[in-house]
Amino acid sequence: MPGSLGFLRKLRDLMIWLNQLHREIPRQLMYSQELENLILDFNELSGKIPDSLSNCTNLNWISLSNNKLSGGIPASFGRLGNLAILKLGNNSISGSTRTKLGDCRSLIWLDLNTNLLNGSIPPALFKQSGNIAVGLLTGKRYIYIKNDGRSKQCHGAGYLLEFGGIKQEQLDRISSQHPCNFTRVYRGITQPTFNHNGSMILLDLSYNRLEGNIPKELGSMYYLSVLNLGHNGLSGPIPQELQGLKMVVILDLLYNRLDGPIPQSLTSLTLLGEIDLSNNNLNGTIPQSAPFDTFPDYRFLNNSGLCGYPLPGCWKGSNSSSNGQHQMSHRRQASLAGSVAMGLLFSLFCIFGLIIVAIETKKRRKKKETAIEAYIEGHSQSHSGTANSAWKLTSACEALSISLATFDMPLRKLTFADILEATNGFHDDTLVGSGGFGDVYRAQLKYGNNLAIKKLIHISGQGDQGFMAEMETIGKIKHRNLVPLLGYCKVGEARLLVYEYMKYESLDDILLDRKKIGIKLN
Repeated sequence: MPGSLGFLRKLRDLMIWLNQLHREIPRQLMYSQELENLILDFNELSGKIPDSLSNCTNLNWISLSNNKLSGGIPASFGRLGNLAILKLGNNSISGSTRTKLGDCRSLIWLDLNTNLLNGSIPPALFKQSGNIAVGLLTGKRYIYIKNDGRSKQCHGAGYLLEFGGIKQEQLDRISSQHPCNFTRVYRGITQPTFNHNGSMILLDLSYNRLEGNIPKELGSMYYLSVLNLGHNGLSGPIPQELQGLKMVVILDLLYNRLDGPIPQSLTSLTLLGEIDLSNNNLNGTIPQSAPFDTFPDYRFLNNSGLCGYPLPGCWKGSNSSSNGQHQMSHRRQASLAGSVAMGLLFSLFCIFGLIIVAIETKKRRKKKETAIEAYIEGHSQSHSGTANSAWKLTSACEALSISLATFDMPLRKLTFADILEATNGFHDDTLVGSGGFGDVYRAQLKYGNNLAIKKLIHISGQGDQGFMAEMETIGKIKHRNLVPLLGYCKVGEARLLVYEYMKYESLDDILLDRKKIGIKLN
């Protein structure tokens, strides 16, 4: 990078990510005192981070991830009162985390994953919690990519892309332009809802050499959505105070040396959609209520003392009945011969009955599969010009059954054939809208109900268990201004969501009167 960039005194945005820049970051950037955004990720920059960057007091976003930087985090960064985002992940930055970053009164995004940081996590890092104002990011565009955790180059929870210059057509090319694997792409506009009571919304310290206990002060970050402390050497219990993370969605503490039980108080984290506590020394019973009853077993594996669903149950030994069993042994011997004879006779009768039931069930299933395949084939042929031909089942055995056990509003059990018929084979005439996550079709059921069926755009990487856990969580969220989710399913590689149908369509159509609906709002 040429040092002459520093002579651009009016420079505000320096964004040169995903290139082949090398050598050190020039100290002369200190003269660009109107610089707000410094985004140099995915290059080959080396050396130390210049202390002189703190002279650029307007810096709002510093993003230097995926380079070859070394040395420590400049203590002078604590003087950057406008710094909201600091991303230094995937480098070789060393030293202690006892920096002055706790003095950054606007810091809401701190990503230091995959470095050589050591020592303990300082409680002073969170002293700005509860005091952050709305900040300087309000109304600016961003893209957030959630990593799948398998890429060697990108270990962290995710990656935040610059909020400038993002176009809709570029989103489809992210997978080829971006060197990290990912499972989800989120986009939006930064509009923090806190006002002088805010906190960080992402903290990623994973893949370092941190030790000691998790500070209880972490629980003061009410608005924290992503917390990743995995792959360190942290020890001690999980603090009860983490129940204060009311907005947390992702909580990763895997591959540490944490011990003790999982705090029951964490069941109050109603928005928690993903947790990983595997490969620790935890013990006791896993909390048996939401949201813990939706997580798969591999999120808790390799904790020798941990038990309870979804792991094997907790065994409780008891010797109190041994004497009673010894006293009754002679009585059991007396009736053993008769019991065996009756048992054999009953078993033969049951086996014969099961064979008959199995034969009949197989016949009925075969008949049903044949009918569904004929139905689907007939629809794809009759609507080949206008219907969506991608909705063919690879096997009739994949017919849809929607589980609605956790949802408030009951819905009749549907099959995929029911939805095909209700949407006329997902005909274009039933298409009511398209958005960033998929198309929405109107379904007219035989018994008169109208439903909205959303076909999600499939992004590879998310397993069936993760999808179902996410849907179960979303289905429990009820609000008078949200369209309720009635059910969900997987058909082949497609994901379907079943919503209540909005009779008057979307709110923006009414507000802008695009379709001359003429509805008066109160």
